[in-house]
Amino acid sequence: MTAKKNRQWRLAARSAGLMKDSDFRWVSEPVGSPADGEILVRNVYLSLDPASRHFCQSGRRCAGSRSLYSY
Repeated sequence: MTAKKNRQWRLAARSAGLMKDSDFRWVSEPVGSPADGEILVRNVYLSLDPASRHFCQSGRRCAGSRSLYSY
């Protein structure tokens, strides 16, 4: 059996102007086992709304701060 993969788009850089491909990074990692009190969820659909742009811009805050991954 093949190992399950966690595939995700990550924000690589905060864009000051129009977003570009280099602002995002495609990552694929093995899925770990859930710890006690955790569950594993498989997403089937993803929705990106215009308001998502707000969270990708530097210096903006809404419902707490969001940081970039340090990978």
